[in-house]
Amino acid sequence: MTTFMKKAAVLCMAAVLVLSSAFCSFAENGWKRSGSVWNYYYSNGKMAKNTWIKNGDVLFWIEEDGTMATSKWHEQDHIWYYLDASGAAVTGWKEIDDKWYYFREDHAMATDETIGSYYVGKDGAWDSRK
Repeated sequence: MTTFMKKAAVLCMAAVLVLSSAFCSFAENGWKRSGSVWNYYYSNGKMAKNTWIKNGDVLFWIEEDGTMATSKWHEQDHIWYYLDASGAAVTGWKEIDDKWYYFREDHAMATDETIGSYYVGKDGAWDSRK
């Protein structure tokens, strides 16, 4: 093999290695399922933790262990949110554990106010007596 061919082969191999690592990094970006849970990875390959991830108009809460929260309440800065079975923070009227709650467009639960002609108490639940 000539010196030129050896240099060309080394250059080609280097290009393949560089491109393959770039594709591997890209593959880690975004949502990834791990068993029965979902995790979100940033473009730098790090797993998101203890943060909100916005996907279009949909908001997801990522727990401290990096898993997406599903079917549960989440409180942050004295504001309550509810994550449905898909992990999305809900909006509008939602029935949860036999009570009705209203969640604003910013996904925050309404408390101690009238929504339309319906009153929600300090706990956020609709109070049919008012």
